[in-house]
Amino acid sequence: QNEKYGVIDKSGNIIINPEYEVIYIPNPSKAIFVCYYDYNSVQGEYKTKVFNEKNEQLFTGYEKVEAFVFKDITSQIPFEKSVLKYKKDGKYGLINFTGAEVTSNIYDSIESLEYKEGCFLVEQEGKFGVINLKGNEIVQIKYDKILSDGYYEEETKSYNAGFIVGQKTQEGYRYGYINSKGKTILDMQYNEINRVTDIIDHKNVYLVAFENGKAGLLKNNKQILNNEYEEIEYNKLNNLFSIQKSSKQGVVNIQGKQIIPIEYDLVLFSAETINAVKDGQVIVFDKN
Repeated sequence: QNEKYGVIDKSGNIIINPEYEVIYIPNPSKAIFVCYYDYNSVQGEYKTKVFNEKNEQLFTGYEKVEAFVFKDITSQIPFEKSVLKYKKDGKYGLINFTGAEVTSNIYDSIESLEYKEGCFLVEQEGKFGVINLKGNEIVQIKYDKILSDGYYEEETKSYNAGFIVGQKTQEGYRYGYINSKGKTILDMQYNEINRVTDIIDHKNVYLVAFENGKAGLLKNNKQILNNEYEEIEYNKLNNLFSIQKSSKQGVVNIQGKQIIPIEYDLVLFSAETINAVKDGQVIVFDKN
């Protein structure tokens, strides 16, 4: 009302007067309303209040309490549904909806981790780590960059997604890989790491990793293809990889066995066949 937001119940009774810039309801089954006001668009600053269904203000002992908004769109309800972020004495921690502190205020920042629901990117003295909903440390706070690998499946959502971790060096960033349980799979020696997210297998992680500018393929920490390729790309239709070396292309299966030798100018996949171009001629192969 008048470009401000409030809350009504299902009967239309006003619970919170419409006087806030925005109101988040992190969990539809919980009467927790996080209200934002006094926006300063220049500095990006704002204040918050949290109310219950009786219009009683909650968590008043903190400088600020905020909802965690997902940075991706994998959920229809784009919030963490059991914890909030609080600020006290200039530091941040986690609090649950009953008011119990999940962590102390020991972090310089806490943010939701993109494509990894239930995990939080935390910062201390310029270094980053990852904690879970219970405040347990999954990834040590010692990295310069941390990203979710982007893995997602319908049954477990992003639960089995791991972490690509980066460290600054004089030659630029070097990356390693930590799985969803916090176990280090790859050491910090790669220029770039990408998980093959189209391979739906929560027990195994397939990674394309570049070392000294050359791509290799790993299943967990086992090397399937050595780092000697210009490109390695997965084809979901045929469960095969196209590979390129010295500007020539070929095909290997998921175990790394060569299906088509690396001697073609171009390899193209269709649903049931592979078209390989050499000297202007097209040769058609089946996926075997």
